[in-house]
Amino acid sequence: MVKKSGMPASPAGVAAFQLLNPKAWVMMSVFAATMHEVGDRTINIIVLMAVFAACLSVWAGTGAALSRLLHSRSGLRRVNRIMGTSLIIFAAAIALQQAQLLVSASR
Repeated sequence: MVKKSGMPASPAGVAAFQLLNPKAWVMMSVFAATMHEVGDRTINIIVLMAVFAACLSVWAGTGAALSRLLHSRSGLRRVNRIMGTSLIIFAAAIALQQAQLLVSASR
């Protein structure tokens, strides 16, 4: 069952929705990778849960703040420009870093 907002309405629907959520995949990949580390697993789990909670809280807070901007056409345009600009900046930074790695590896 799906609500009018497009979000799943049942707990099973929410769980199934998480299979499509890239943040959930990244968090579980990080979780699985850290479980192979040497050390106390209980401490690893507690630290990882704290980091996940902090990240998700920031994500949710940012989403709530952005939702106020997205109600107007000008706000939506502003958010789209900021997101597009940040995407270009980060992509350029990654490309520059990769180019530097290639140049240093060829020497």
